Parts: sequence; C-alpha cells; structure tokens
Amino acid sequence: MRRVISIALLFSIIIAGALLGGCRGFPLIPQAEETPTPEPTPPPEITVEFQVDKDNIVQGEAVTLTWNVQNAAAVVVDGQGVDHQGSREERPDNTHTYTLRAERPGSSVERQLVVIVEPAAPTPEPEPEPEPTP
Repeated sequence: MRRVISIALLFSIIIAGALLGGCRGFPLIPQAEETPTPEPTPPPEITVEFQVDKDNIVQGEAVTLTWNVQNAAAVVVDGQGVDHQGSREERPDNTHTYTLRAERPGSSVERQLVVIVEPAAPTPEPEPEPEPTP
C-alpha cells in the first residue's frame, strides 16, 4: 500500500511539474509573441489615359479631348479643374499643346498632347460676271 501511495505521490509531482513548467520545453500557458508591425502599403500609382481624336486639323475644325484618371485627388486640363473622367471639344486656332496634370499628396503625373493646326485654304474670290455686250 505504501508503494501505491509513493507512486501516486510521484505521479502527482510529475503532473504538477508539467502543468507549472510545461512539458518538454513547451509551456502550457501560451506566451505572447511579438507581432511585427506591417510595412504601410504604398498607395496605388496614379494612372492617366489622355487622348485626342485627331492630332492634325485644318483651322476651324474641332478636336475632342478625352481622359480617364485613377487614384488622384485632383485633375487639371490646361489649367482648368475637371472630373476624373470626361471629354471636351476644342477648336484651336493655332497648333496647341494640351496638358493634363493629375495630383495627390506626394505624387503627380503630367501628360501632353499636341494638336497641329494647318491654315485653312484661302477661299477663292468669285470671278466677276461678264458685262453684257450691247
């Protein structure tokens, strides 16, 4: 009987040691692991589509500018604030460079389009009508 008590006591000590100190070097109470601070995700790049339907016209003709901008806070075409997506008709008198600028804090993108304007052909003067002969 005494042996049974000794074995039970020894078994109790082993169980208590395992509960308090862990088993085989692994604690039963999880230890807080230091979680690394994730690197901040950089914002997506500003993307710009800027097009003109004709890049060479005759004076008096119109062109249509179109644009689509993503990930920008502000969009400006030739100094005028515009929506992120849009179009407008222009009728330049001379060759003109159109500039689109898209911005957000810490980043900007600029695109340019050149429209070449050729002078209009001169209008021929009407020929005078011949005078009737008497």
